Amino acid sequence: MSEDVPLDMQTLLLYRSLFRTFDEDVFACFRYVEPSEDLIGAKARPSGVYSVELYRLHVDICSAFGSLLNLWYVGKGGTLERPEIGDYFPLLGQKMPGIETSQKITLLDHPEIPVLPFGDWTKEKPPRWWTDHNKTKHSLAPETFRKGNLDNVVHSLAGLYFLVNDQYTRSTHPTMSKVFKAVF
Repeated sequence: MSEDVPLDMQTLLLYRSLFRTFDEDVFACFRYVEPSEDLIGAKARPSGVYSVELYRLHVDICSAFGSLLNLWYVGKGGTLERPEIGDYFPLLGQKMPGIETSQKITLLDHPEIPVLPFGDWTKEKPPRWWTDHNKTKHSLAPETFRKGNLDNVVHSLAGLYFLVNDQYTRSTHPTMSKVFKAVF
């Protein structure tokens, strides 16, 4: 594996295919739920819009996100056998050029709604959407089911979007989105 290219193209193509599938599904949700600042972003209400489909998308997107982060971690010399989400934090900006915690993206059809998928991530505290994913994955109950909501789905999809469009990739083979305005 080259220092500049973190993943072999075959692996990257797999994750891009996953991203495009999730992107299509989230875009389809927008036919039924109009994105708004009350549902996505800093002003989102805690309950928001949630459903079985959004729960499924949230879990699946986070699974792909976690797997891809682990591949980056291993490819960039990570040595822990079972890294946790905090162990991946140092990759941002340092070993994954062009992916920063402050990075934001906007919805393609709603550019007034900023999405900062890594904005609240520190080494000690993962992004809220990741924590919510773990709560529903390990303890699905009526109280946690609401965490499978539109805000978490959009934020986790944005996180995956940045991973499949790191600095090297977006300059050579960018992956487009129906949900987000391109960052390249």
